Amino acid sequence: MEYTSPVTGLEGWFLYRPLAVPGWAVLSVIDRHDAQLGKDDLKKHGMEVSFALITACCFFCMVVVKRYWVKTLLCSLGFVMGIGVTWYIVINTSAETGQIISSEMTLDKFKKKYDAECQQRHLSTPVYVPTGLFVQSIEYDGPNNVTMTGYVWQTYDTGSKIEKGLVFPEAVKTLLEETYRKTVNGKEVVGWYFEVTVRERFDNSKFPLDKVNLWIRMWHKNFYDNVVLVPDIASYQLSNPKSLAGIEANIVTEGKHIVSSFFSYRCNAYKTNFGVARGKPGRDVPELYYNIAMSRKFLDSFVAHLIPLIVVLSLLYIILLMSVLEKSLALNVLAACSGLFFVAIFDHIGLRESLSASGIVYLEYYYFVTYFVLLAVSINSYLYAYHGNLGLVGFQRNIYPRVFYWPMITGLLYAVTFAVYY
Repeated sequence: MEYTSPVTGLEGWFLYRPLAVPGWAVLSVIDRHDAQLGKDDLKKHGMEVSFALITACCFFCMVVVKRYWVKTLLCSLGFVMGIGVTWYIVINTSAETGQIISSEMTLDKFKKKYDAECQQRHLSTPVYVPTGLFVQSIEYDGPNNVTMTGYVWQTYDTGSKIEKGLVFPEAVKTLLEETYRKTVNGKEVVGWYFEVTVRERFDNSKFPLDKVNLWIRMWHKNFYDNVVLVPDIASYQLSNPKSLAGIEANIVTEGKHIVSSFFSYRCNAYKTNFGVARGKPGRDVPELYYNIAMSRKFLDSFVAHLIPLIVVLSLLYIILLMSVLEKSLALNVLAACSGLFFVAIFDHIGLRESLSASGIVYLEYYYFVTYFVLLAVSINSYLYAYHGNLGLVGFQRNIYPRVFYWPMITGLLYAVTFAVYY
């Protein structure tokens, strides 16, 4: 049956089977988001289907439709829809990575697997330390540094001789202050307030649809003794990634919104044993990560960058139409295009400075197309004014540039969008 969680609001299904014992039944709840296996393949298939439909639509318009302006309108709308569909697919594709631990069942499965690996490699029996984390603030300190604050705690058996504490190996700056130590249900719980500044590698190449996966990587203080940190699942009311377990409810994220939070494991191989007998160098070691998956607020970027470009392209089209009415306006067209060029270039520079990007980001292709159109309109106006008898320029008062203006622009933008996100 279809199911909507009253707590998280997520849609899914549940499978229900009564048992032979009166009053008992087995109920399995499946999150629709988690059931989408092969998300990258699903994204590509969706883009391929939309590409095929749009190509067929444009071909139909070019062959069947007779009027130029109807062809222009339908083809342009088709390409705009293709861009919109691609954006929708990308926005709704998650960026979760690693072996996600979101329940006691997946955690037990991980433990059994790692126990078997240690036994096969004749390593000492691993000691698992439940570890929980609660993030209260996130602040960006430049293009690659992020400062996060909150609380972290660990649970030990009473009388355990294992040294208490943990390490953030990727932190540039670390503040760890013990705030409480209590005995709960025969276990010793130690909690710390933490403030860490970590360096993250942000990929802005797909701005403004880029996704950010912040993480806090954790080792136990005695990481060389095969002490493995495991998520303290029991400390959270809900452990589903969409429930944002371990995140302050009113946290400020500076132009982004949090999509999910989850614990995961990644196996990192080191070409050293750190000078202690922990096994052979290069062995894969499972390390605990706390991840915060975030996506950029698309509307902010759309208003700040895309709307000005749409206005510039619309003004260029009006200038193109005006240049046909009076050939003497060629110099005025060049002056107007120069003014619009400076509008676009200053906005482009502002985008580069705000992102501190090292390569070309997706939105920059919109600026490149705008520069190309500025140059094309200027050249076309000059040719029409001083060489009006040339073939395509002189045909029906320069009709081809006017007819193919929007299909060319939207087609180029759709091609770039498909190439970047496919």
